Amino acid sequence: MKAFLTSHRGLTRSVLLVLAAGTSGAMAADPVVYSEIIAPIFEQKCAACHGTEKQKGKFRMDDYELLVKGGKEGEGLVHGKSAESNIIIRIDLPADDDEHMPPEDKKQLEPHEVRLIKWWIDSGASKDAKLASLNPGDDINAALSKIVPADARKKQEAASAGEAKEAATKRESLKGEMARLRKEFPAALNFESQSTGGVVFTAASLRKEFGDDDLAKLAPVMPGMVSLDLSACKVTDKGAAMLKDAAELKILRLSETGVTDAAVGVIATLPKLESLNLYGTQVTNAGILKLAGRANLKRLYLWQTKVDAAGIQALKAKLPECEIVMGM
Repeated sequence: MKAFLTSHRGLTRSVLLVLAAGTSGAMAADPVVYSEIIAPIFEQKCAACHGTEKQKGKFRMDDYELLVKGGKEGEGLVHGKSAESNIIIRIDLPADDDEHMPPEDKKQLEPHEVRLIKWWIDSGASKDAKLASLNPGDDINAALSKIVPADARKKQEAASAGEAKEAATKRESLKGEMARLRKEFPAALNFESQSTGGVVFTAASLRKEFGDDDLAKLAPVMPGMVSLDLSACKVTDKGAAMLKDAAELKILRLSETGVTDAAVGVIATLPKLESLNLYGTQVTNAGILKLAGRANLKRLYLWQTKVDAAGIQALKAKLPECEIVMGM
């Protein structure tokens, strides 16, 4: 290994160490580019639609020969010409284009992955060529350094599977309460999606009919709440006090409600809060400074409040990455 590291000047030591460790010792120090670098990218980002179980456009990307052969749109790739290769043409389309690959709702290829695929095709798209023989330049070495080693990827996948299992458990635990509460708030309360345990609530159709006592009824599902819209409702600081249990809350809209600085003190304890709308409330400079420790906060809406330029400046000094919107 040491001799190889010192003899192949086209490859940086750090890149080789990453690649050598890429599959918990299974990847050779001088890996076969297609099978050990390119194919794993296709497996992660493309095989779900172009693999053994599903072949959109009659095209498979989980096998070298079938990848080259292509599908109903013609050859999958042109050896030595990435710009003329169908897979690259599709990858380079705008994300919202119906022909873009992967589809917009799927996990997208990272820029360094696209760079490696193009380089491999431009280098001849060989099935057997090894890395050193293709003389990668600095840009390719940089892209290679970003490849996630297989053992780390497996840990990421295991973590994702664990999160999915946890979400399913949360969803199951809330089903009973959700069913009960939906009878009272049929158009307002829902799960975030079919695969998560996150709860979303919007009082858009209730407005002034919804107050503190109504908010209290949501207490059983508050721990799973990820988005809560109480805009123009009769909610006050008393009701806002119940938000202390909304540890998963990311989006909170309290515009044109009766909340004051006291409510902001409770809101400031929410660890995952990303967006907060306090438009048309009575919050002041002192109140918003309670948010200074909320590093996750990305957007804060404050027009028609008692907050002035001095308050904004003070908070920006504490949260420089937060966008504070004061209206027109």
